[in-house]
This record gives sequence, C-alpha cells and structure tokens, in this order.
Amino acid sequence: MLAPYSSRVRALEVVIGKLEAELKKGPVGGGNLGNFVTDGIRIQSSAKLGKPVLLAVTNSGGLRKNTIAAGDFRAADIFELLPFENVLAEVDLTGEHLLKLLNVVVSAGDALSGARIKYRISADNRPEMVSARLLDSQGREMEIDPKATYSIVTIDYLLKLGSGRYSILQEGKNIRPLDITIRDALINYVEAETAAGRPVKATLDDRFVLTGPEAQKPEIPQR
Repeated sequence: MLAPYSSRVRALEVVIGKLEAELKKGPVGGGNLGNFVTDGIRIQSSAKLGKPVLLAVTNSGGLRKNTIAAGDFRAADIFELLPFENVLAEVDLTGEHLLKLLNVVVSAGDALSGARIKYRISADNRPEMVSARLLDSQGREMEIDPKATYSIVTIDYLLKLGSGRYSILQEGKNIRPLDITIRDALINYVEAETAAGRPVKATLDDRFVLTGPEAQKPEIPQR
C-alpha cells in the first residue's frame, strides 16, 4: 500500500534544475520569486500557444513559499510554492480594462511579466500606479491603447473571482483554458532551462519602478 506513495515522494525529490541565486517573495511584484513565476508561465504559455504572450499575471497570495534557496531545484519546491490546481488561461481585455488590471496588480503587490509599471507610495503607504506600458520582446515600451484588444495569460482562480480586486477580469472575453496548471508550467520551464544548459534565475528588474520622493527611501515593508 505504501509503494505508490513512496514513488510519488521520490519523484518530488528529483532535482530538475540549478537555482543560481535565492528566490524571495517581496512586497511589490512578489519580489524576484514573483518574477520567476510570471516569466516562466509567460514563456511556457507562448510555447503552448505558438505565439508570443504579451502579459502574464498572477497573485502573490497564491505563492505559498516565501523563499527558495540557491542550489538544487527540486520538483518539491514547485509543489510547495504552488500547491493549488490553478489552470492557466488566456483572456482578451480592452486596453482600458488592461490598465485597470495593472493598477490592481501593483496596488495588491502581485506579480507580472511583460509590462513596466511606474508607481508611487500613497498617503496610506500603499503602492499606486502612475503609468503602465507593455514591453516588446526587446524590452521596449509600448503604449496601451484603451480601445485596442489585448490577450493576456493568468490563472482560472482569478478569472472566477466575481468580486474584490480582480473583478475587473469579469470584463474579459473569449476565455481559453490552456489545459495546464501553473505548477506544471513552472516545472516545464525549469526543465527546459536545464535542458538548454542554463541555470534558473530571476532578478529584481525594472518592471516595477518607484517614482517620487519615496524613490529615495528604503523599500516599503512586507505587507
């Protein structure tokens, strides 16, 4: 009776890659851990769809592991980080709704890949969006046309929320499930990087840019 269970445990302990530096959850954008997750799902979604995915978004609350140490990267790390069966899905949003979504992402401290948000700290010590641009494959900024339609990838959990911050996603059209969980997409991403001979890494880059007087002060504390 214990044999099937034991084999599953052994599978989780398999090393699937090498992590170049520690991944750590942070208060804005989910830190470099949030960058790792959203970069991974955007790359894997692009491969699955056979076309570039402009933007990937997920909530930092769904990242259930605060740090992953540098060194051996095991399947168990991904299962501990993403324990829920959240499925990736593509959805169409107008530029107007996309801008509102990006404001939600920065104000909630959530994670994204494919955009640059400039933000400030409000009087009640919360991040709020000043401006947002999408990024092309070369990292160049692209204006968001409020009247245009944009396809993004996120998780079905956020798409199903009927209230709260992410209710803006209820305005989305043409929801297309990708038939892969966020967890499996991340495992595939790590394995693909490993097969290509690349260490797994994610840095704090300029996808979230603090502006105004607060930009000269230390980062706001973890909420």
